[in-house]
Amino acid sequence: MRSARLAILPALLAERDRAVMKQMRRNRDVEAELMKNVEGWEVGTYFGEPIFFLDDENQWREPLFCEHFVHADYNRVKDRAERYAWM
Repeated sequence: MRSARLAILPALLAERDRAVMKQMRRNRDVEAELMKNVEGWEVGTYFGEPIFFLDDENQWREPLFCEHFVHADYNRVKDRAERYAWM
């Protein structure tokens, strides 16, 4: 059983990472749609100032829980947070 878990773990982590990336893209698209009429707004920044300072522009920073679900329905987020807290 341990061997099976170790064998499937990379695939599960890859699927999780893929789901996170898809959600981050949806968040970016929603932000672009919401702020399209705001003059000087650049998606992914706060009025042109970068929010995150990374060593490399291709570096990945794991998003926080609230960042991941920023545009989601409150009740669904609350259910997810409770489920996560009990795990």
